[in-house]
Amino acid sequence: MKRFLLLSRRVLQWLTGGLLIVLMLLTFVDVIGRYFLGQPVPGGHVLVQCLVCLLVFTGLPLVVLDDEHLRVRLLDRQMTQGQRKWRDFAVKLVIVGALAVLAGQMFWQTAYFSGNGEYFESIRIPVSWMAGYAAVTTGIAVLFAVGNLFTGPGPEEEQA
Repeated sequence: MKRFLLLSRRVLQWLTGGLLIVLMLLTFVDVIGRYFLGQPVPGGHVLVQCLVCLLVFTGLPLVVLDDEHLRVRLLDRQMTQGQRKWRDFAVKLVIVGALAVLAGQMFWQTAYFSGNGEYFESIRIPVSWMAGYAAVTTGIAVLFAVGNLFTGPGPEEEQA
């Protein structure tokens, strides 16, 4: 199981990094074309939106896998170790629920867009592909979040 998680982390890191590089290159070429050549990348605005969607939803399972959620530790000093453990478990449970609802909504949106045959006008890519990718990666994040319920403390929790 540990090897699978290590491989998953590595693949997600490479995908996220690759998407970020493609996004930066597209933005660079679009800006150069727009301001120096008077010709932006055709469909560049929509492509950037799609790449940001892919980037965010590729990074989501990575954040969940590493338990790197944003934490605000205002009351930690007033809580006992036992209270912090219960609080952390409750927060992880809420994360599982929220991600499961989001994944369900994204799967519903995928079916809706697919049924309507909607696509991005300027680049002729079906909207359902983006929604489907978001649904699948959010579903993967749910699985990682469920796994986090039964593992030890996250990286920040150990220092509390």
